[in-house]
Amino acid sequence: MQQHYPQVPEAQIQYLLQTLWENHFLLSDLRPPLTEVSPAHYLLEHIPDTSELGPVRETLKQVLLKIEHFDQAEATRSIAILEEIQHIQKTLDIPLHSNTGIQTDTALKLTSAILPRSIGEIASQAVQILLRQSRVYGMPHLHEYRMAFLEKYGPHAEVQLLELLDPGKGLGAPSGYQYPPNSSPFQLPGTLLQPPPETKHLSHWFMKH
Repeated sequence: MQQHYPQVPEAQIQYLLQTLWENHFLLSDLRPPLTEVSPAHYLLEHIPDTSELGPVRETLKQVLLKIEHFDQAEATRSIAILEEIQHIQKTLDIPLHSNTGIQTDTALKLTSAILPRSIGEIASQAVQILLRQSRVYGMPHLHEYRMAFLEKYGPHAEVQLLELLDPGKGLGAPSGYQYPPNSSPFQLPGTLLQPPPETKHLSHWFMKH
């Protein structure tokens, strides 16, 4: 552009190119493709080794090397390496760079640091004991209704639905129902309405895990 428009100042040409690039009219090969597995390595391979970008390229190479050390390091050493990476990144002199650090995985390696099988067996036995001692819980109103049905009709009895829902002939609707409503909730002697909170939470945790 300077050859075709020698009368235009260089700063104005730089501003025009920067504006075209920011609005995606000009595309740079430094932008990694979305399918690139390692965008940082892609960027390192495409940064030209010039006098202006050479220091940036070398610093990025050091960062990637430190990240590899971080992935292979033990937990006690990884924190120190992470601080070294952050220190190196702050030395990058890149225009429009926001000083945001490169993200890296922090998955915990469990290939060797696992609990012995004996501890797992003891935990399994403890779970079985707690489950046997905990009270069974569910929907209290349906449990009441079932117990009331057994009390009135006995097991395996076949009762017409309309007769069962009739408060005069049968049991009416379960407690809390609105269609049809039941204004007189019942409770049989010894029926458990709700288990203690700690029992409910404990049983739910074991069933979930």
